[in-house]
Amino acid sequence: MKQKAMAAILAAMLLCAAGCKGGSPETPSPAAEASGAQGSAESVLISAEGSSAEEKEDPEVQVPEKEWDGSLDTEEAVFEYLAGEWRLCPAGKIGNDPSAPLLTFEAEAEGPGRVTVSGSETGERLSAPFTLEAAFENLGGNDRIRIDARGISGVFAESEEPAEEGLCDLQLMTARVDGKDVLALRETGEGSSLLILAGLDREDTNEGGLWVFERIAPDPAELPDPGDEEELLRKDEEFYAFCWLDLGDRCCLQAVDVEEYEEEGADGTVIPAARCARKAGPETLYTRWYEVTDGAPDPEEADSPRAYCPGLVRVTTDENGAIRLLEQLGLLGEGVYLQKAMDGAGPDYRDPEYFKETDQYYLGVWTCDSPRAQITVSEASPQTGGYEIQVRIGSVDAAQAYANVDDGALSVNQGYIMEKHEFRGTLERTSAGVRFTVTESEFSPLAPGTTWDLTR
Repeated sequence: MKQKAMAAILAAMLLCAAGCKGGSPETPSPAAEASGAQGSAESVLISAEGSSAEEKEDPEVQVPEKEWDGSLDTEEAVFEYLAGEWRLCPAGKIGNDPSAPLLTFEAEAEGPGRVTVSGSETGERLSAPFTLEAAFENLGGNDRIRIDARGISGVFAESEEPAEEGLCDLQLMTARVDGKDVLALRETGEGSSLLILAGLDREDTNEGGLWVFERIAPDPAELPDPGDEEELLRKDEEFYAFCWLDLGDRCCLQAVDVEEYEEEGADGTVIPAARCARKAGPETLYTRWYEVTDGAPDPEEADSPRAYCPGLVRVTTDENGAIRLLEQLGLLGEGVYLQKAMDGAGPDYRDPEYFKETDQYYLGVWTCDSPRAQITVSEASPQTGGYEIQVRIGSVDAAQAYANVDDGALSVNQGYIMEKHEFRGTLERTSAGVRFTVTESEFSPLAPGTTWDLTR
């Protein structure tokens, strides 16, 4: 059997040699085929000759170049792209601020990876494993980072105790903007606010409720051209895009996939809503500049852009690919946008139709005698759910929270007691007023199950 096998191998080698001398130069080698099959960022590492050292020894073997098309369609490609250090751009402001928090991803091709949050003054604040999932059921893929550190010791640098609240879901948007690798992260409403506990402030998000980061190490790789840039230019078309930079006379856009659907308001009003995710292919990463018809340059952005402004827009282009109409869509919160433009009001616009019924009932001051407490409900940006809740016990400002509408009630999606203990809860209507219920808490005086009945 061994002799037969050796004979077969020898025959195959002879056939291969003959094929290499007389075959077409377009026939790829096995190494090139394997590289093409991986379809991941590691293809960038293929040499300009597109062949291995062994293939270079035979001058008659010609292997076509195989370039990465820039897509982040596979889990392996996303893991490899994330690996490295990313510096926060506070409120989207461009520039490497050494005092800004640092995000470090360590990722193997098969995952899970590890993400670390550190600061110049605080040092390492959080280190936890992460996996990749789809942010939305019917859109995209590998565009949600799930940090699940529950029960793992040493997740927070200052504590060796197992983490009790350690689940956090973040929608991931990736882009190459003006030669820089940029990513944006947004909480999708699932789990706790781990990044806030690790030192990222809500004030550091941009107007669209996203934390924006620039890669600082390793240096951004010289990615191959995604192909004919003309093919990425969308002409005479209406499409959705993420607008990363707006200079007045031109915009840096990344086409995205959008699912349009209907969101039901608390009073039954139907709200046309939309959510977005990265497109497959090169547009998972590549952006393109679009000229604006009759646009005027922004004098404050004339020398260089000041801030990234990632947000969902609807674009209409002419036959040359110039922007005829760009509509910025309002944000309902947690990655959900309104389908309609908000007449330039921007992402902080609160849609009066959506919040009308809950505004009428909940806004204002509510009190109770046992315990002596007061809850104040006020309007907030839809980026944080649409409502802010302040809790006062006696004369002490005890807690602050943000809430969103949930089937006629207000659901606390992020709340902090004494600015450090996380809690969740609900505020729902009763025949006499409202009832506040604590559902999750790290603070024993406001333990889960605590309820207050409050009136005007």
